[in-house]
Amino acid sequence: MKKPFFLYCLLIFFITVILSSFCYKKMHAGNKTSEEVLIETFYNSGSEVYGSEVYFWARLDKNYISVDKLKKLVDKIAKDIGVPSVRTLYNNVVSDGYNQRIEFQGETIKNKNVNIKATLESPEKDNAYISISIKQEMSCMGLYDSKEEILNVLDKYGISPQINMSIYGKIDGKIDSGKTGKLLDQILRAGSAKKVEGVYDNNFISITAYTNKIKDFILVNNKKVNLNLAMRYNPNENYTYIWLATPLILTSY
Repeated sequence: MKKPFFLYCLLIFFITVILSSFCYKKMHAGNKTSEEVLIETFYNSGSEVYGSEVYFWARLDKNYISVDKLKKLVDKIAKDIGVPSVRTLYNNVVSDGYNQRIEFQGETIKNKNVNIKATLESPEKDNAYISISIKQEMSCMGLYDSKEEILNVLDKYGISPQINMSIYGKIDGKIDSGKTGKLLDQILRAGSAKKVEGVYDNNFISITAYTNKIKDFILVNNKKVNLNLAMRYNPNENYTYIWLATPLILTSY
C-alpha cells in the first residue's frame, strides 16, 4: 500500500515541477529587454547585420564646468570602459570659437569602437554635456552588455544619461515597390509595433512606431514613439540599407 502511494506522490511532484517551469518560461517569454525586442525585430527584415550602436547623452552638473575637469572625466570614462592607451586613436580639445569640446576616439580590448564628446558651452551659458557612442561592426549581440557596462561607469560619476540603440544592415539589390510595404509590415509586426508617422520617397523610407514591448518611449507631436525604421536604396552600390532604432535613428542615413 505504501509503495503505490509513494509513487503517486512522486508523480504529482514531477508534474508540479514541470508545470511550474513551463509557467515560468511562458511568463518571462513576454518580459524581454529592449535590446532583445530590437534584435528580434531587426532579424525579421532579412537583412545582413552590418553593425550596431548604443548611444548615451547627458547634461552634466556644475562640477564639470571647466575644460580641465571635462578632460579628466573623459579620460577616466575611457579607461573605465576598457580602452587602453595603445588603442586610443584621438584625444584632444577643440574649439569653434564659441564652444570647447573634448573629442575622444578609441577601441576597447573587445574591439568595440568608442567615441566620447564632452562639450562646454560659452561661459555665459555655463552648460556642459557628454555623449558616448559604442559601436560594433558586423554584430548586434552585445547591445545589452554595452548598455549595462556604460551605465555602471556613468553611475560612478553621478551621470544619468538618455539612451539610444540602433542596428543597421543591408540587403542585396533594390526591393520591389510591391514588396516594400509587405516587408515594412513584417518588421513592425515582429515587434508588435504600430506605425505612428512615415516619410516615403523614391529610394528612401522612414517610419516611426510604438510598441508596448519596449517600456521607454518619447513623445513626438503628443504621440508615443519608441521605434524608428528606415530603408534607403543606394544605386551606386546596389544595396538596400536598413536601420532600426529605439527610440529614434540618430545617425545620418
